[in-house]
Amino acid sequence: MHELKIRITHNWLDTFILCLMLYYVLFGIWSGVGINQIQSVIICLCIVRSLFYYIKARKLYSQTVLYIVALVVLFCFNYLAHNDNSLFWDNMSYIIGCWAVVVYVTILLKSEEKWLEKFLVCISRVVNVYMCINIIVMFLQLNESYFLIDKSRIPSVVYYPDYIAGFFGINGTHRLTLFCILFICLNMYVYKFKKVKYYKRIPLFVLLISLLLFALSTQNDNNTFFILYPLFALFLYSILYTIDYKRIGKLCLCVLGGIIALAVVVSTNGDLLKAIGNRFGDIIQVYIFRNKNVWDERTELMTYALVHGKGYFLGSGIGSIKIYSDTRISSHWGMNSLMTFTYFMGIVPLFLYAALHTLMLTSSISDHAERTKLTIRIGMIILFMLVVQYCQVLSEINLMILFTLVISVFVLSANKLYTEKNKDV
Repeated sequence: MHELKIRITHNWLDTFILCLMLYYVLFGIWSGVGINQIQSVIICLCIVRSLFYYIKARKLYSQTVLYIVALVVLFCFNYLAHNDNSLFWDNMSYIIGCWAVVVYVTILLKSEEKWLEKFLVCISRVVNVYMCINIIVMFLQLNESYFLIDKSRIPSVVYYPDYIAGFFGINGTHRLTLFCILFICLNMYVYKFKKVKYYKRIPLFVLLISLLLFALSTQNDNNTFFILYPLFALFLYSILYTIDYKRIGKLCLCVLGGIIALAVVVSTNGDLLKAIGNRFGDIIQVYIFRNKNVWDERTELMTYALVHGKGYFLGSGIGSIKIYSDTRISSHWGMNSLMTFTYFMGIVPLFLYAALHTLMLTSSISDHAERTKLTIRIGMIILFMLVVQYCQVLSEINLMILFTLVISVFVLSANKLYTEKNKDV
């Protein structure tokens, strides 16, 4: 406890900001108390902390500043290139909040890397405990029990599976997925670099939790979890470990054992088997067999953004349409950032915009680890685009907070590997 106290008092402002961020994501949104106020405080603190860093460091020509200038130029061009800017500042209020989080975490990785690593390792146990409790709550929320769900905040049209997210609140499956990715990445980091007392039990613990999460994801309409969760885990694994066929064999056996265990659970549970069929039947029909008789709303809205929103070119402008639930298109408009920002700026500028976020967050990876830096950057751009397709990560700061913490684990892993490699030389 004394060691933890030293760590916290050494950097009390960043500790407060990160703890406030975690409270906002893990409990604040679920409680519904002062959400907008907390969000505003987080954005203001991120901006003030970032300005303080640059004034103190006097690094006006750093890479991060250049990335910020590039972002400003990109959005100024968007404003000047389109006539309809009536909603520009309304939509930018969402986007600037995410910028503030990205810049703040980038500064932490540059100036407080060791402190940030200690902080993340310290909260890894909290993350594990929270995950266990949240899984129990999610199981209690099955069968439309509305356990710990505030019915007064539910809209008139109810799709109950979207509410099975535990303490992540109503429609919290996106936050749940990104938190699960942070959970597995943090545990992989601790297992690799921090030989704590319980580290040998981490693989079994993560495997059991993962199986429960996969089972729950068949119940809360969280199909993309089956893609993103293993992809992030495998990508981090490929960075942490060199090619070792013995280790790969063990990993394959663990994965095979998990698949067999899941298959046994599914085969003995008729409701679970039916749920899997319902969840993935339409997806297979739409994306693999190209069955036009099966309607998929995400595909339909993305097509609208490309065709009617001029998404193949430079879009229709950030101020041309509401960022969420524009009834001129659909009440579900804005369910992910891909469709929204394709409509705003076009598919190619969107890719450049996402790449700028990734380049900024990974800029603190040691230049001496060039191959690892390039690998992480390319991999994270691809994974980030998958997240952009999945949720509103470019306009919701709660999602951006989780995603930046995930990238932080990758950056810390790359720098830690380089440091340990130099020690061995």
